[in-house]
Amino acid sequence: MTFKSMCGVLVVAAVAAAGSMILPSQATAQAQQPQGLNILVVDIERIKRESSATVAVRKQIDAQRQTYLAELGQADTKLAQDLEDLRKQRDLLAPEAFEQQRQAVQKQRRDLERRRLSMARALDQAYGRALQDVSRVLDSIVTQVAQERAAALVLRRSAVLVTSSGLDVTAEVLGRLDEQLPAVTIQLPDLSAVSQTQ
Repeated sequence: MTFKSMCGVLVVAAVAAAGSMILPSQATAQAQQPQGLNILVVDIERIKRESSATVAVRKQIDAQRQTYLAELGQADTKLAQDLEDLRKQRDLLAPEAFEQQRQAVQKQRRDLERRRLSMARALDQAYGRALQDVSRVLDSIVTQVAQERAAALVLRRSAVLVTSSGLDVTAEVLGRLDEQLPAVTIQLPDLSAVSQTQ
């Protein structure tokens, strides 16, 4: 064996020995890792979709939306009739009078569109506030379950590719949420108040 090949064998042996050694800092880090990391998984999206409170909120929003749409539909019909009446009177009215009435109808159309936007915004804001109420209670319940089970980590189901069913606490959290918060009453401005402010 030549000197060069003998040096190569010694280098390989030294690298192998160094790789199998545990340095003091590595030993400390390994000792500090928990033996069994307790992890829980919660399907927040499913809970927000299926909980009694969010179902009640959606029903209230849908009912109020139908009320708003009915009122706006009546206003649309009246505006269309006013415009048709104005067209029929075009030849009977002086040009200045016709233009004045046309501008009045255009103003009504703009006002109606502002009311439509205000009503949509009121519904969106009420829905957002109601979901915040649900989220506050949901966060509290998830924290309680995590503490009860001594969980070191709680993950959203959407962030996990595969999980054991034993780690998933969605059903338990959903049950507690339905028990603690069976419904949320949305706070909407009065329909007439929204209409009159425009």
